[in-house]
Amino acid sequence: MRYPEEFRRKVVEQARNQGVKPTARLFKIAPNTVRNWIKLAKKENLESSLYHLPHNRIKPEIETYVVSLKEKDPTITFKTIQFVLEKRRNIMVSLEGVRGILQRFGMTGDCYYPLRNQGTPEIERGIKFAESLISMSRIEEAAKILNSLPALPDFAILEKIPTQMLTTRRQVEQLGAIVDKLPKKELLERAKELRKKCEEEKRLYTAIFAAAIEVNALNFLGFPQRVALIFTKYAKYLNNLPPPMKYLFLSECYISFIRKPSLFPQMMFKNFLRSFENFCKNMPPGDHRIMWYYYLSGAFHISGNINKALYWMEKLLCEN
Repeated sequence: MRYPEEFRRKVVEQARNQGVKPTARLFKIAPNTVRNWIKLAKKENLESSLYHLPHNRIKPEIETYVVSLKEKDPTITFKTIQFVLEKRRNIMVSLEGVRGILQRFGMTGDCYYPLRNQGTPEIERGIKFAESLISMSRIEEAAKILNSLPALPDFAILEKIPTQMLTTRRQVEQLGAIVDKLPKKELLERAKELRKKCEEEKRLYTAIFAAAIEVNALNFLGFPQRVALIFTKYAKYLNNLPPPMKYLFLSECYISFIRKPSLFPQMMFKNFLRSFENFCKNMPPGDHRIMWYYYLSGAFHISGNINKALYWMEKLLCEN
């Protein structure tokens, strides 16, 4: 099992100060594992010795490169990424390997919350360690742990970290966690700023998530023209986006489309409600249904189909 590098380093540091067994109990790790990490740290450079990949695990630098390709071009396919790796880096990675990388980073449709993943032992341990650091007021160290994780199953923990300590992606995720807690004008300003920051850093995939938050604020404040401009900018990426990211963005834009249809390409929303409903119908059980049923019910309501809106609201209430 792979543990985050920062996590291993802190466990070794803790064990040296408080002993192996208390540290093992604190972080729920076998004492022998802690002892092995300490031995490795003594023999070799700490950073390299505490980070051993399983034999079948793709190297971190390759993962970083694959993620950068998806960020720069959200429409890129697994096949194209595989081709680019072979031609530019002389690296052979299977399609399943490419998919696995993007899945770890929350950039496929496997988790029904955009930018999240379903959690792995590696990530869960990293989050637990970050929580323990936060409880000790070691916020900067906790931020480093959270920044090092590929994706999070939940963004709530990011509310406990000052924004400036987080990477750009974690800042966007943090804003996603507090959408309903901020005044809409402040939400709009922060979302717009982060979207532009993502664009400057060529993180267009993450920029779409920030754009969805921005559109949410614009809808509330009544600016359909500005929503149309954002929609036009990102519409070209929608076809090959994972469904959760696609429908998050479209469901927010749909509100302004209903209010001012002349501002939007009519064909883009011609079959939107049908395809969105099918997406929700085929969704496996889980807490994610609450969010999506709420969005779908709202979309039907604003379109004037009250019966459908009530139907999906009833299904939402059954999920609670």
